Amino acid sequence: MFTILNLSRIREHCKKVKCRLYFLKVIALLFSVYLTKSKVMIYFIKHTEYVKIGYTNRIKPRLSTLQISCPVKLEVIGLIEGSREDERKYHNMFKLAGSNGEWFEYNKELQIFVEGLSDDLLWRYGFGKDSFTPIGLIKQCRLEKNMSMEELGEVLGITKQAISDIEKRDAQGNITIGAIHKALSAMGYKYQNRAK
Repeated sequence: MFTILNLSRIREHCKKVKCRLYFLKVIALLFSVYLTKSKVMIYFIKHTEYVKIGYTNRIKPRLSTLQISCPVKLEVIGLIEGSREDERKYHNMFKLAGSNGEWFEYNKELQIFVEGLSDDLLWRYGFGKDSFTPIGLIKQCRLEKNMSMEELGEVLGITKQAISDIEKRDAQGNITIGAIHKALSAMGYKYQNRAK
């Protein structure tokens, strides 16, 4: 992990050897979000009459990336554990409904399949039909670890109510990176900020 001291040394070295691009790459590397021990999953994202079948280990950032270039609100309708091979299997399974790339017509067969999927991961990641507010990264990770709020509070030395408040602020986006880092570290995750 880089510290401020290390960044200063890198910056000074880069000034000496005139490698501004190298310094920018190092900074970019340091500021992207990477969370180890993430679950790899297959997602089914609906757009009007089409569904994208893909895989990711970070569903919320993936949905945000897709939503940016889409004029219509996207909806996560299915989420199951799986790998890139599983993704290919589903692409082959629904190839007759294929439209373009990973997009498929949302026909009756695909609809029945998606409706038959477990909604455990949908709920866990805040996309369940009964969930009205998304959950933040801290709660998502706590649920993945099967930790209660009391257990996390014990590790952090704070109350269950304080954990509840932290998770609410995280879901609303009103939390500091330091607070996220502290909570995730307490659960055994490694949190890094990166940008590429």
